[in-house]
Amino acid sequence: MTETFYYLYPDGSFAKRTVTGVDHVRHPDGVVLLTEQEYAQKLAEFEAQQAADEAAAREAELAQRRADYEALLALGMPEESASRLSGYTPPADEDVEPPAGEGGD
Repeated sequence: MTETFYYLYPDGSFAKRTVTGVDHVRHPDGVVLLTEQEYAQKLAEFEAQQAADEAAAREAELAQRRADYEALLALGMPEESASRLSGYTPPADEDVEPPAGEGGD
């Protein structure tokens, strides 16, 4: 006999537990039993939030790299060196303005 239980813990976390060969199952204290559908919904919400958090972290890291790149350019560093040191590579179609007093008209 195999049975699966879906738990919501008091701290908001949730879990899936499958037991085999047990006639009587003792559930952890304080849990709320969820249906499989409720568990699936919570899991989907969690995964969506995790993906959004990861995307925001990537965007913040890219913004920081770009700011570092632009600061290095402002100090007069060549674009190639600024890119290598900052870890930022501007898109090919991005216009990079030379620091004041360099290039231009």
